[in-house]
Amino acid sequence: MSFKSRLIQRLFPNDKIYTRRKSGDKCLYLTFDDGPTPQVTPRVLELLSQHDTKATFFFIGKRMENNPELVKKVKEQGHSLGNHSYYHKGFKHMPTKDQLEEILQTNELLASFEVNQQSIIFRPPHGRWRIGLLWQLLKRNIPLVLWSVDSKDYSRKNSQILCRRLSEMSLRDGDIILFHDDNELCLEILDNLIPLWKKQGFSFATL
Repeated sequence: MSFKSRLIQRLFPNDKIYTRRKSGDKCLYLTFDDGPTPQVTPRVLELLSQHDTKATFFFIGKRMENNPELVKKVKEQGHSLGNHSYYHKGFKHMPTKDQLEEILQTNELLASFEVNQQSIIFRPPHGRWRIGLLWQLLKRNIPLVLWSVDSKDYSRKNSQILCRRLSEMSLRDGDIILFHDDNELCLEILDNLIPLWKKQGFSFATL
């Protein structure tokens, strides 16, 4: 987590911007960015079902429009849906008004899948955001959700290396773990680690 994110978290309530969500118990939150994709998301759902585990999917609006049945399937299986912008363009150099337009457009799309707009959470593309955007989100009561554990499945490294790295971490209650359902690396990693984390006494919940 960047210094900016740590500083802002100290200044704002934990339900407005957060990288962890403490439950008071040993609970982990699996999150998936950049879907839905017909090639990987159904396989992620199957794996989660096999392990009786729930997760949160931060979907890209345009991909939701292209795969509406898949969005419905994710929701029907009891997982949570979050906002990951409409086009997933780099927010770093985009004007705040354009960022907000993408967010609100995706919120409307999520609402069409019967997601309560009052409970929608947002994760910016690549985890990048500016103070101006945070202010706009605060005014609209849209929480900004980052992560405390990065699986690095986007790095395309060997899955065994990534799995070993995660298995050696000391996870804590409330850790939010970042994965992506637009590539297959998450599948082998989670198939090995979900049983391990459960053996360590962790449960899983949606954000």
